[in-house]
This record gives sequence, structure tokens and C-alpha cells, in this order.
Amino acid sequence: MKVLDPTDAPTEVPPSRGVDPDSATAPCAPNRRRWLGLEDRYHVRYEAQFDVTLYGTNNFCSGVVRNLSEGGFFVESKRLLDVGEVCQFDLDLPLATVWCTGTVRWIKPATSTARGGMGLAFEDPSDELLEAIRESLDRRARLAEESHSD
Repeated sequence: MKVLDPTDAPTEVPPSRGVDPDSATAPCAPNRRRWLGLEDRYHVRYEAQFDVTLYGTNNFCSGVVRNLSEGGFFVESKRLLDVGEVCQFDLDLPLATVWCTGTVRWIKPATSTARGGMGLAFEDPSDELLEAIRESLDRRARLAEESHSD
């Protein structure tokens, strides 16, 4: 696997690609990084929908988490923080609310047909955070299976 220097990596998704991987459904969204020529993701992303407020160094913004993994999440937001900015936020998961720190890894500016947003990576995720994410995703999968079996 080729690992690129993060300072050389593109930080915006080209609008010409015609597909919005962040709106894809679980269990695994198409890999945006592959389209940008970067290494594959380490964690599977799952569809999500919950509010979050991000507190940056000199700014804050709120938005809706659209997908979630053990490595980070995509948040749809009108206001975007800067790439590389470290921010704090609380994730209000179904089974727990966990205070976290993350870094903005990439941004997707709004277009006439799609809302903008940011991809964030968790910084030193705690065992509590990872367990809460796993349990929430497992619970969601069980509920989805139960609704399909009825």
C-alpha cells in the first residue's frame, strides 16, 4: 500500500466526478479516496444521521453526520472549518454521548445540487468512543435485520 504525505494529498473532492460517495448507503460507501488516488480506507463507513456541533480553534459550526466509521465521519454543514483544523465535538450516539477530538481531513464545497461538508478523522479515539460506535452500529444493523424479517 502506498501511503502519501498528507500535505501532498488533495483536500477537495472534484465536483466533476458525478457521484457523491458520502450519500451512499451502508454497509460501505464507494471509496472517495480511491477516486483521488489515495490509499484505501481502514474502516468501513456506515450511513448515519444525527446532529453534531464542531468547536474549532476560532470558529464553530453545526451539521448532520451522514456516515460514520471507527476512523471518523462525514458531516454535512453549511459552514466549513479549514482542512487540518483540530476541533472538539460530542457525538450523540444512540447508546452514549461521547466527547471527542478530530481533525478536518478534507472538505467538499456545496454545489447547486449537493450540500457541502467535511470529512473528519478521530484523533486518538478512546476505547469508550470505539465501543460506543461499535455498539451503535451493531444495534442499527440488528434493527435493520429485524425490520426486513417482518
